[in-house]
Amino acid sequence: MSRKIKMVGFIVIILAIAAGSMLAQDTGDSDNDMEAPVEENGVSAGQDAVLEGVFTGQADSHTVELKIDGEYRAFGMDKGITFEDIEVGDKIQIKYGENENGRTVISGVESLE
Repeated sequence: MSRKIKMVGFIVIILAIAAGSMLAQDTGDSDNDMEAPVEENGVSAGQDAVLEGVFTGQADSHTVELKIDGEYRAFGMDKGITFEDIEVGDKIQIKYGENENGRTVISGVESLE
């Protein structure tokens, strides 16, 4: 009798593992698997945020640094974004998000001076 109980227990465990494995498989039908649409500028649509800070300089042709809430943060610049009319020390507002490569990039800039 104990051998039958052990065998039934073993079968129940195997079936539970198999059921869990089947539930964990990606069927591709889930709405959670959808990727965010990407705008023409490469920033994920609906993911943009707005920050205000002080422009502290441009590290290279595609990276700028801002002082936000006392901390320095570097941001990439999306194509077409320039800081030509903004001087070091100017207070600015940026619109930013992640591009398709996962890099945080500025998609819009406005001087608050």
